[in-house]
Amino acid sequence: MSNEKRYKWLFPGRNAPFQEDFQYPEVGTWTEPVEGPLHHCGNGYHSCSARGLSRWAPRNEAPCDLYEVEESVEHLADRQHKRPARQLRLVRLVVAQLSPDTLMGAVFPDLRCPRGCPFPTIACVPNSKKRANMLLRYLGEDEL
Repeated sequence: MSNEKRYKWLFPGRNAPFQEDFQYPEVGTWTEPVEGPLHHCGNGYHSCSARGLSRWAPRNEAPCDLYEVEESVEHLADRQHKRPARQLRLVRLVVAQLSPDTLMGAVFPDLRCPRGCPFPTIACVPNSKKRANMLLRYLGEDEL
């Protein structure tokens, strides 16, 4: 198992935001192993590092749940702070029913979009270590 904390944004009911027909099992239960080769943005159960929390949150105002997850030994290396694994299990709920954009507004009230959009959202937050630590501190998580 990996020593680095991994995270997963899910819609309420443990529903995957990027694969609408998939529901993750209850906390503590491993997913069924995926078959075939693992692929980034394809085959595998994806999780993100703390630095990837802002990048991989669903891009909307819908409330989401953030889970700490554990992945199986078999996984690929991080790419853009996320990676696929053969199996995944939800370890604990970090925060429930929270809009990622509302969270970003609370953590980064002075956020300005580098592209100049009038309403900065979570998509505008760079994945710097400083920003990741601000977000982790707000969530009550250990910093990097």
